Amino acid sequence: MADVVWVYDIVRGINSNYELMKIKNTGYSADYKIHNASDVVNIVKTVFSIDIMVEIGIYIVCMDRTGMVLGLFEVSRGTTRNCLQNIRGIVLRALLNNAGNIVAVRKHIGSVVVGKSDIDYYNKLKEACKLVDIKLVDILVVGDDSYCSVAEQG
Repeated sequence: MADVVWVYDIVRGINSNYELMKIKNTGYSADYKIHNASDVVNIVKTVFSIDIMVEIGIYIVCMDRTGMVLGLFEVSRGTTRNCLQNIRGIVLRALLNNAGNIVAVRKHIGSVVVGKSDIDYYNKLKEACKLVDIKLVDILVVGDDSYCSVAEQG
């Protein structure tokens, strides 16, 4: 049982508080509510500076069922060509934050093109979340100048 508490402290205690502190320092309050995809992109860009990154990355926004932000996480950061797609890590963070909804954000380099791998990843993550009663609202693919919804594409 001690291992579970340790993981809980690492994932929820340190990361969530740190990220929520970063939100406070960037003008967002800790009780920030997500209303649309643009809100998600703006908060992830502000907290993680993904608009100036040159690596591919995966981020999640954990929310309650009303859209209130519970936690923000960088799940994986890769190179300019690939990134580890850690479904287990996403579901773990969502569970430890008691999230009812999550939105994943995938940082692409250059233009935004939703490919077969993005749609396959969306379907796998959606199925994994469904098993533990978490709603995957969307995966947003963010490029240099724009973003798009995988849910709308696939």
